[in-house]
Amino acid sequence: MLRWLMAVTLGLILSNYQPPRAESDPDESRVDTALEGETQTLRRKEAFPAEEYANLAIRGDAVLRGRLFLHHPCGKCVPSAGETVAIAPATRYAEEEARAIDAGLTIEPADPRARRHTHYAETDDAGYFTARDLPPGDYFVAGSVSLPGANHRRQALVQRVRLDAGRTTTLALSRHVDPG
Repeated sequence: MLRWLMAVTLGLILSNYQPPRAESDPDESRVDTALEGETQTLRRKEAFPAEEYANLAIRGDAVLRGRLFLHHPCGKCVPSAGETVAIAPATRYAEEEARAIDAGLTIEPADPRARRHTHYAETDDAGYFTARDLPPGDYFVAGSVSLPGANHRRQALVQRVRLDAGRTTTLALSRHVDPG
């Protein structure tokens, strides 16, 4: 389950996450689904943009510091300790995956060529992480958190962030937990 969630999370950040469109969006017809057991798996329509990735730098001098956590209804902060945070360039490849995750669905895995441009950081016991040597640009930062009292259920979190050359950017990758 953890590997599946990390694959979904990684795929999300390898894609160009954008806020979900309104339900009346005529572009919705692009999403093709197939039933697999009890979950729906989306088939990718977007081809891997090889030229776009070929123009992306692998290393740079930007730094990202952040924290992965949940806001509990009682006001308590619940950190995600020992988790992997993935940092991937915000390319046009991800919108389908973002829609799938927003809808609670899975999507076919991302193209392996995108992984070369993805950076990773591990969270400490308090949920903090640091990633160094990142090229400047826009990124999707993603991780997953265990939902309290949810029998090992996890939720993927993703946020878009801009990194500037030679600068340190701070990010809170979090979500409020519903009391119900």
